[in-house]
Amino acid sequence: MLKRIKIKIIYILLLSFIILIEQFILLYPFNKNKPVEKKENFYKIQFKETQENDTYELQLEARKKSEAEAEQRKKSEAEAEQRKKSEAEAEQRKKSEAEAEQRKKSEAEAEQRKKSEAEAEQRKKSEAEAEQRKKSEAEAEQRKKSEAEAEQRKKSEAEAEQRKKSEAEAEQRKKSEAEAEQRKKSEAEAEQRKKSEAEAEQRKKSEAEAEQRKKSEAEAEQRKKSEAEAEQRKKSEAEAEQRKKSEAEAEQRKKSEAEAQKRAFLSGLRDGYINDLRIEIERNKSYPLISKAKKEEGIVVLFFRVNNKGEISNLKILKSSGYEKLDEAALKAVKAVGIYKRIPEELENEYLDIQVPIKFNLN
Repeated sequence: MLKRIKIKIIYILLLSFIILIEQFILLYPFNKNKPVEKKENFYKIQFKETQENDTYELQLEARKKSEAEAEQRKKSEAEAEQRKKSEAEAEQRKKSEAEAEQRKKSEAEAEQRKKSEAEAEQRKKSEAEAEQRKKSEAEAEQRKKSEAEAEQRKKSEAEAEQRKKSEAEAEQRKKSEAEAEQRKKSEAEAEQRKKSEAEAEQRKKSEAEAEQRKKSEAEAEQRKKSEAEAEQRKKSEAEAEQRKKSEAEAEQRKKSEAEAQKRAFLSGLRDGYINDLRIEIERNKSYPLISKAKKEEGIVVLFFRVNNKGEISNLKILKSSGYEKLDEAALKAVKAVGIYKRIPEELENEYLDIQVPIKFNLN
């Protein structure tokens, strides 16, 4: 398409150049010996040239129409040729699809034949396996009979062995009973000896206890004296401890009062810093004209962080006013602060997390 446009432009330029050359030749003849014509003849020539130019333009327009029709015919022939090619390709695709369908059918038939052969082979294998299973079952039945006979023999031998064990156990029980009777007699004698020894031991214990009571009474008297002295020492120590506690409590009260004063000072300092920042934000607050016109009111709660250099970050809306313009105005008011003054060194904080409610009220 671009090539055709370029060719047309070149063709138009050439025609314009040729027309200019013809006009130049007509206006300025190259024959110097020809006498100069008068003004009247010049106007006649000019009129003729105008008529010739009109005729030429008509011829040029006719040529353009002929070329456009020829171009249109070429396009029509090209489209017809394209349609023929498309039809030929469609015909070719149909033939290819038919051949592919035929190949699929042939492959399906070959596959079916293979399946039939495989099924026949499978049936032969199944019959051979069934025959083999019958032989195996017969052999298994024979083995079961042999095992049953062996089991029966084992049971008979086990019963005979059991009878022998029962007789041996009965003999063993008789011996055990005789030994138990002997042990009982020995234990009765030992018990009698223990009683005699216990009585002697009891007498010794009674004498020892009497001696012990005497010692205990003396020790008790001594303990009473010691306890009285210890009680006196405890009272003295308790009084000293009480004095120490009183002094410690007084010291603690002083520290608590100092810490409370410090906390109150730091809290006031922090509140003053935040209050000044709120005032700065309120100073930067601007009520949107659109919101005023719509009579939109509300409170926007903002959160942000101020570091020890006074830089504001992490700005976000905790609670929206319900109106986008008011929320944007609140954010702009905080951003307009820019870099605020440093956090007081007394607070010893790297940053402060601040929540600020910004109220938009038409009243």
